[in-house]
Amino acid sequence: MAHAQESDLPVIADLHEFDFQSGTFLEKLVFNNRPAVMIMCLITTLVLGYQATKIQLQAGFEKMLPKAHPYVLNYQANASGLKGLGNNLRVIVAVKEGTIFTPENLKFVEAVSDELFFMPGVDRNGLKSIWTPNTR
Repeated sequence: MAHAQESDLPVIADLHEFDFQSGTFLEKLVFNNRPAVMIMCLITTLVLGYQATKIQLQAGFEKMLPKAHPYVLNYQANASGLKGLGNNLRVIVAVKEGTIFTPENLKFVEAVSDELFFMPGVDRNGLKSIWTPNTR
């Protein structure tokens, strides 16, 4: 705990004995103009307080994306076809010739579906395939 120490400086009992020109420029500016400094602080507080009432939280998904990243630019170019997907990923399996409903193609689609189903981090309830129970 700090203890008060005596000082060699004289104690000024009467304000008229005080030299208002003593001290640094900043000290003189602040302490010789106390009412003006208080009014400036009050005005600054009121202006900043009023501006604080206009602050709005905008934590939208779009605002968090880096604007110049190639993936984001690609997303924005195709955004109309991706509405409502959020962070979903679509895997589409198509055949070049004929129909998908051949034994070989169905085994391949089943293998892709199983691979995706057992991937770590996949929401299995949201996975839709002709091989998942939520499609039947």
